[in-house]
Amino acid sequence: MADTLKIEIVNKLDELHTVNQALEQLGEKWELPIPILMNLNLCLEEALTNVIFYAFEEEGKYPIAITFTLSEKENVSIILEDKGKAFNPLEEVREPDLDAKVEDRRIGGLGVFFIKQFMDKVEYTRKGNTNQLLMLKQI
Repeated sequence: MADTLKIEIVNKLDELHTVNQALEQLGEKWELPIPILMNLNLCLEEALTNVIFYAFEEEGKYPIAITFTLSEKENVSIILEDKGKAFNPLEEVREPDLDAKVEDRRIGGLGVFFIKQFMDKVEYTRKGNTNQLLMLKQI
């Protein structure tokens, strides 16, 4: 049987601490290997930071729902849901040029790159006025 935890935060960077604590507690409960937990935390922070900075006009007023699920098939999924501006990071963020010199690289894009590299599945959908980002990691 799947085990699920849903939390809600507001669009403030301070809330990342709350999310990190919830993920750490789930990591212990679900006995997740440390490297998996670190990858999940990095990807979650990157995705949430993008939502907090870019999805809304004002900080600290809008809810972001986060659902963590451990499935029977040993997959951990994280779903972020917000009612911010429509934005598909999988299509609208260009791949970074990792071969370019640091000073020649454009700013941004590494967070989405990391998410794609560390997660086994990443999907974006827009349902009505809600953005939904699914990130799945096999254990």
